[in-house]
Amino acid sequence: MQEDEIEPAKVQEVVDVVTTTKLITEVVIAASEIVNAVSAIITAAEAQVHATTTAATLTAAPARKKEQIKEDENRALQKLNETPTERAAK
Repeated sequence: MQEDEIEPAKVQEVVDVVTTTKLITEVVIAASEIVNAVSAIITAAEAQVHATTTAATLTAAPARKKEQIKEDENRALQKLNETPTERAAK
């Protein structure tokens, strides 16, 4: 008889453990889906930021180079057009 009394208690404990395990599994799955969705959004946002920064850098650098080239050419032309008197005055 004692075995019959102990058996329902063990069965109930097993049922409780299985139920708890199922609940924990559901919570973990739901949380991991949220984390995956958020990390996908963050990854997409980071990719956009990097592309924008790179594009700005690539377009800004050649513009400065062209301006610098024009300035150098203008200085060279001015130096060539200077007369010896103007050079001596400096």
